[in-house]
Amino acid sequence: MIRSFLSLLIILLVTGCSPKLDDLHAYTQSVKERAQPQIEPYPEFKTHPPFSYSASALRSPFDRPKNNAAPVAKARVENCLQPNFQRPKEALEAYGVDAFRLYEMFMGPLADSKPWNPRDVPGSRRFLDRLWRLRADALLEAGDS
Repeated sequence: MIRSFLSLLIILLVTGCSPKLDDLHAYTQSVKERAQPQIEPYPEFKTHPPFSYSASALRSPFDRPKNNAAPVAKARVENCLQPNFQRPKEALEAYGVDAFRLYEMFMGPLADSKPWNPRDVPGSRRFLDRLWRLRADALLEAGDS
């Protein structure tokens, strides 16, 4: 009973809301009459003669050239201006200053003299790399959440 009463009430409310749009139609009609549109005509399109491509027999610029000759290497002039890349790396170049500093700090107080063992420096480098990876992973996880 209540359900049918509510549906009847809703239908009466919706049908009772008929809009009066006479003033809106009059206003839009007056605006249309006042406006004088300035529409320019379309431009004339020129027709061009068809193009005949005559270079189809030539080599494509996108294909590799068929000349597979090896480039001629210049002879190296040995002087002090060119570095020698075949030389063995120094320990500082191989591991970095931070690994040496950490190695010295692990050995004891910096003021004391310590025995030098170059085989122990890679361990410091691995420790620093592991520490750096842990920090980078933590920053990535913090950025994802």
